[in-house]
Amino acid sequence: MAYLGLIPTFFAILSLKKRSPMSKFFLITAIASIILTLNSSLSRFFYTLPIPVISAEAPSRFFMLTTFSLAVLAGLGFDIWLRNKNFREFKVPTIIFSAIVFLLLIITFVIYQIKLPCPSVEIPQCRLISLRNTILESGVFTCLLILFTGKFFFKSTSKLWPYLIIAVVIVSGLYNSYKFLPFSPRENIMPDHEVINAIKTHTKDGRVLGIGNAGLTANLATYYRFFDPNYYEPLHIKRYAELIQYANTGAINNLSRSDVNITNEATVSADLNSRRERLFQILSIKYLLYQKSGETKSDNIVWQNDKWLLEKNNLALPKSYSVNKYTVEKDNKKSLKLLFSPDFAADKEVILREKPDIILTEASETPSFLVFTDTYYPGWSAYIDGKKTKIYEANYALRAVVVPGGVHDIRMVYEPDSFKLGIIITGLFFIVWILILLKTRLASKSR
Repeated sequence: MAYLGLIPTFFAILSLKKRSPMSKFFLITAIASIILTLNSSLSRFFYTLPIPVISAEAPSRFFMLTTFSLAVLAGLGFDIWLRNKNFREFKVPTIIFSAIVFLLLIITFVIYQIKLPCPSVEIPQCRLISLRNTILESGVFTCLLILFTGKFFFKSTSKLWPYLIIAVVIVSGLYNSYKFLPFSPRENIMPDHEVINAIKTHTKDGRVLGIGNAGLTANLATYYRFFDPNYYEPLHIKRYAELIQYANTGAINNLSRSDVNITNEATVSADLNSRRERLFQILSIKYLLYQKSGETKSDNIVWQNDKWLLEKNNLALPKSYSVNKYTVEKDNKKSLKLLFSPDFAADKEVILREKPDIILTEASETPSFLVFTDTYYPGWSAYIDGKKTKIYEANYALRAVVVPGGVHDIRMVYEPDSFKLGIIITGLFFIVWILILLKTRLASKSR
């Protein structure tokens, strides 16, 4: 969940030597963030507090603050090292840290030799990878020490070595960032796979969901850029999460703190299957991926090989469709109950949270609702023939707009006020920073 590297860790420890207010602050932040990731009564209470971001965040994401704080400490330590002219100042911490690194290397080698099983079956070679990475980091750290001593004893390297250290850190960082996790081979997580290629080729006009053993994680869809109804983000949209949870359980209690995933078991109860099919319909889940259990023949199969098949779901609605009937329901539970009711005709009517100021009829030249199977969220704007129009919250978490009779050009544009406000604030503080910089420069020249 978190990774820093030996070299930045070494410099982070050196930063504590100066004990400046900044180093103390980021040390406290790093320790506090680690404590909040531990499964304890204190951390559980903290995450129940109604604090924005934190109340919806997965606890492991707090390691972001840990690595950021340690990175700042590493920068402070590196600065101390650059300014110091005496090798003896760093002799004791260097020896202690080197001994710890050597001990870790020995432990990693022993664990590899005794063939201790990996905790994750998805990464069967984790011990070998750990040993390889530890040797790599240890070798890089040894090179750092050689350059470090060379800085004091060979004046020709005193100006060059800091740039070499920075280059080494960047190269080792890029090596690990090329993989999903430092201890996992890249091909285990993001393979050039026949199934993935088939999905990318055949599902460009609809969303796809894997059923049973053919389950697909949402981060895979993000990387390969195909449409997936699951939500890979801890700060998910609450109403969309409630929609998915109701389809999964028939209730909207105890929302997930992290990713939002549709139940994808191959065998489910009749009630769950009914709700899931309705969800497939209103979310335009047009393709389903299965693991083959025998020879399968169907007119809906768009691709298959000896193990997997990709099937078209004919019940799925288009990504946008027109209806001439609506129902207004503000109560969340009643709205969801109606949406998943067998009597609700999703292809002919829509459920709204507020009453529109229009009258709908069956005539083609009168207004109708254009429903989008995309999430409703503040910041989206709709334009009909270049004129902005209101977006209604439809089918609990989706969007709809009123369209006049006839042929029109309709555009959906994401233009949130938060982005505009962010640009303004950034611009103002940039101007302030320039003025402070100029004032400092002028004051320095006058002295």
